[in-house]
Amino acid sequence: MSINSQFKSFKMPKTEGHKNFFHTFDAEKWDFYNYFLSTHENTNRFKNYKLVQDDYVKGIQWILSSEAPIEVKNYVNELKNNLPSRASVKAKKAKQNSKSTVNNHGIIMHNSRVGSIYFGDNAKTNEESSSRNRNNKKRSLANNDNISTEHLSKKEKPNNKISGLWKDWVNFILDEGNVDNFHAYSPENHGVIRCGRGVSPKPNLDDEIYNRHIELHVDNEYIIPNIIKDYLNSVIDSSNLVEFRKKVKEVPDTDDHGNEIAFNFMEDIFRACYNFYSSKQDFEKDEATFNDMLIYPFLKTVATTATNRKSCGAEFRVGETPLESMKKQINANDDSTLYYADGVITLYGMEELEVLLLETSSSFGSKKNNKRCFDHHKGLFGSLSMIKTIADEYYLGSIDTFSKVKIVFVQVAGRTVYAWSLRYIVEGPAYELWLEGRLDINPKFKCKIAELPKVINFYWLLKCLLEDSVESISALKDEHTKKLKELRFASFPSENLSTIVNPSILKLVEEEDKAGMHELGPFHE
Repeated sequence: MSINSQFKSFKMPKTEGHKNFFHTFDAEKWDFYNYFLSTHENTNRFKNYKLVQDDYVKGIQWILSSEAPIEVKNYVNELKNNLPSRASVKAKKAKQNSKSTVNNHGIIMHNSRVGSIYFGDNAKTNEESSSRNRNNKKRSLANNDNISTEHLSKKEKPNNKISGLWKDWVNFILDEGNVDNFHAYSPENHGVIRCGRGVSPKPNLDDEIYNRHIELHVDNEYIIPNIIKDYLNSVIDSSNLVEFRKKVKEVPDTDDHGNEIAFNFMEDIFRACYNFYSSKQDFEKDEATFNDMLIYPFLKTVATTATNRKSCGAEFRVGETPLESMKKQINANDDSTLYYADGVITLYGMEELEVLLLETSSSFGSKKNNKRCFDHHKGLFGSLSMIKTIADEYYLGSIDTFSKVKIVFVQVAGRTVYAWSLRYIVEGPAYELWLEGRLDINPKFKCKIAELPKVINFYWLLKCLLEDSVESISALKDEHTKKLKELRFASFPSENLSTIVNPSILKLVEEEDKAGMHELGPFHE
């Protein structure tokens, strides 16, 4: 909608109240979005969206009943007939707060999966696996330049050409025809590509690019030390609960610190399983019971196991806890703007950065699809605030190291636990939300021979993902600290992680934002 150039600077006479907006601004800036941002300063605009919209319409009616030129009246009448939805205004505001510039760099692939339990010779195999995959990534980058910003290092000079897979995704995201079809809160509308094995590209993604993405994705193998194989088998093969509990306690002695950590991890996983195997509670009663019996103990074990890695101090906070990253990004403390998560893993030894987010969608076995879809998108935007906070904290680190950091988003819905990872893609700005693995929960003791290996493998994966992120964040912190010393008496670079990494920051409210979310997925094949 545009107005004849002759009337672009037209203004209404000065008046009182919110109608004075049409005097303060030229006619070409009378759109509702600008009105929304410029009026009702002492009101929660999104919570009172209808009030703001009604006042805007009253202002339009005032113009229509005035002696304004007919061209102006036709223009404002068109504005009135094309009022945006609350969701589109909220999404636009979030996207415009993102001030990233397009960076043309090489592709990085960094992935994992849940499959069979893998055994190795010792507890160092997880690090060896990570090293092996780093070498694989180097090979995949053989024909691409390394990545960086101007001030970081000469070997990381930006490339002027976006190539390959992510070039196609970026073009897809920015295509105006596609943008018009995106829901205001869809991942794609905010530069996020959601994908994974068993995840459908529906409702928005291009099938050809998506299938190519899946094919290019390299899976890591997180190895469980071979030395604990006999211990695992003895517990899994227990014939009854009494024997199961006894076998759990029979942890072999070891002088190897890495093996000791692995044994302790498995013991805690088995103890958590014993608690729900022996419980008489109805797991389907409510969400609190679901979390307490089937989710929290395992995520506490994951955090506890990783807590000494790089002295990160990882701890799991439970129960409707405010997400500090979101609070920092929206710079507000009132209840209407706080994001309450079902659980968060925080690195208390690393500036209290948050690296894992839990969203549980109702009780065990629930089939509330609307709730599942809403919580998925709520968690996505929560994860974006977490990755942005890391970029803000260690803003002088390299983009190469930052691109290896993964935020882990755990969503629990129905009888399934989904482990997603979110990482920054340097070619965009864009982000990849990848389904690392899923666990279908079966709390029946009689099914343990088939089900316990899946539980072990899934939470070992989560542990390794968390440890990998801790390693990357630690490296990022070291780079930041080194750069701070180098620039102690010099001017800081204008381009850094904080200016480059600027995702949409959206705090979704179920009562206000859930409309249409069930159509956004994720859908699983």
